[in-house]
Amino acid sequence: MTNRPFTPMTLLLVLSATLIAVPALAFQGILAEPEAFHMSGAWTGGAFAWDIHQDTTGFFYYNYRLVAPDGEPPVGTFLLEVDPSLTAGDIWGTTGNVVVGDFSPADNPNMPRSIHAIGWSNVDKHRTNFDFKCWKSPVWGDFYVKSGEMVPSTAYNVGFTNPDTDPPDPPSDGTITYHILRVGPTSPIPDASTIVLACFGALQLLAVRKKIFR
Repeated sequence: MTNRPFTPMTLLLVLSATLIAVPALAFQGILAEPEAFHMSGAWTGGAFAWDIHQDTTGFFYYNYRLVAPDGEPPVGTFLLEVDPSLTAGDIWGTTGNVVVGDFSPADNPNMPRSIHAIGWSNVDKHRTNFDFKCWKSPVWGDFYVKSGEMVPSTAYNVGFTNPDTDPPDPPSDGTITYHILRVGPTSPIPDASTIVLACFGALQLLAVRKKIFR
């Protein structure tokens, strides 16, 4: 058998294939007990769950599930706090009436303070899913929900306070002081083009080392 030379291009392909395979991260949590929520109006209970996992290409898939008890008002508007730097262009794969912007207590009764959020409106369901994809990784934060009535029922996590301090802990399963995982400010994994450029840099370094130690 003839041994083929291990060329720089071969090394580039090997490095690219190795680095682009991103290790997957996954986090799940739920708020279900009454003491996890501040509620007003006709709402007496419910559940809020999240499932966040990282695709092998690096982006995160965010899924939130919200349940209001049967016989009580359905969910009308759902606000998910996000980092102030997030824009609508940073997320994709959403469905329904979705906006990214600033929301205040003036339009959302009982909300502790203004937040920058992804907002779903005109939901009108007791059980619903909210999904999107984003390159930015999860951190701890808050949510707010209200019904569509003229005098709405409202709910939000107990950790949502004013002044508000979100846990600095890294993301994990479960909840920390009744906070949820939401979109943070950073993307921990470089995209494929950055990785390929890094591979070219590695090749140049190898060439220099070969020249020095020849």
